[in-house]
Amino acid sequence: RALNQDQVDQSASEIGLGLAAAPLPLGSGQWTSLTVRPLVVEAGAAATAYAEAPPQLEVSWRSPFTGYTRLVTGSFTTKAPPGALAVAATVPTAARFGLHPGSKLVLDSPNGLVTIFVTAVIRTRDPGSTFWQQDTDPVKPTITQMKPNSPRYWLGGVVADPDQLAVMQSALGGTGLNIHWEYPLVTGHLNADQAQDLYQAINRATMAAPPLTGALAPSEGALAVSSPLLQDLALFISTQAAVETVLLLLFVSLIVVGSAVILLAGRMIVARREDELTLLRARGGSLRQVAARIFGRDRRAAE
Repeated sequence: RALNQDQVDQSASEIGLGLAAAPLPLGSGQWTSLTVRPLVVEAGAAATAYAEAPPQLEVSWRSPFTGYTRLVTGSFTTKAPPGALAVAATVPTAARFGLHPGSKLVLDSPNGLVTIFVTAVIRTRDPGSTFWQQDTDPVKPTITQMKPNSPRYWLGGVVADPDQLAVMQSALGGTGLNIHWEYPLVTGHLNADQAQDLYQAINRATMAAPPLTGALAPSEGALAVSSPLLQDLALFISTQAAVETVLLLLFVSLIVVGSAVILLAGRMIVARREDELTLLRARGGSLRQVAARIFGRDRRAAE
């Protein structure tokens, strides 16, 4: 069944609650995407989009979307022709593919030809965020080559308008749509001692995905959790353990050296007072009295 906006929002909330219970330090900026693999452009692209092979476009739908964009021209509310999917393109994508509001591209999908209709040209807002960095195909087209001897082609991407969720599923549902939920983590307040706990929490989350209800419940087994932080944390923890081992050896060495210095100083004091020590012992003084006499005199001399 086609998902609606309420179902997408519900699934995002359920997964977020599950991750927070791991517990993971979730931050703001969570977003969801529905993406189809790149499709070959059959018609409508400018000559600048052609290299050694026809260009390809990735089509995605993201929620929320408009808050991460700056509108250059066009509108997100423009209606597409019947049967067409309304999309927005970034300025670099529009320049490479020759697009403007009202442009049409025909894509070759496993279901047949699909028409996309450009309603807006946009600039990215907060380009360093995961919203744009997790999948950069819509940001700027790139020359792509699948194998060393295969022809090169331009690969770009467009994002469907916010109200096109149902249309996108209808037009591209048979092409293998993937749904992704992105949850930024807030790690700025963590210290080195908490790295191990965060690593274990992420590990638990990746091994047991949060449960889903409603329309997505039957797909719970296909849900997978991953984080690029796992590799970095593992490297940090192993490095930290190696450093702590070196520091422990250093501390032990300092203790041994300190003990040797104290022992040597004691022997020097005893050697310097040997005659006095012999006389006191001959008069019947105990070891405690002798030590108090000798070390007390040294302390008064130092003062």
